[in-house]
Amino acid sequence: MAIVGNNSMGGALGSAIKQTDDDLLKKELLERCVGGFTQNNNESDNGLIWKITPKHLSGGAVPVQIAAHTSACIFNEGETSQVKILETLKSALWLKLSRLCELIAERHAQATTREGRMARRQTQIDVSEAETDAEGLLYVAGIDDSM
Repeated sequence: MAIVGNNSMGGALGSAIKQTDDDLLKKELLERCVGGFTQNNNESDNGLIWKITPKHLSGGAVPVQIAAHTSACIFNEGETSQVKILETLKSALWLKLSRLCELIAERHAQATTREGRMARRQTQIDVSEAETDAEGLLYVAGIDDSM
């Protein structure tokens, strides 16, 4: 898979990474992984590959290769890379997917902002207050429990 563009890496490091990527995409290795539980889902790229093509549903090396290339695109360029893939394939769904990717990116960006954290905190406070209102106060200072 040739990576071209502003984010491409050239030189010795790029060659080393390309060699590793090519080794990981060898048919024998991918076929050995199909149906087995040999990958750690906590690893970002591997987790994404197996999320796209679960091992128990995979039909061979080709779907895993497609998932590996797709996950590399998502890992490097984000969700919008799927739009580029569909545009290349001339899919009619690319406009809808484009909007969906934008919404996902907006939600992710908002979740990491100060306002997002404040909104989550306020939601937690609201839930806590609703539970207190439903149950009533369980303890108030000055209540004598000795009776």
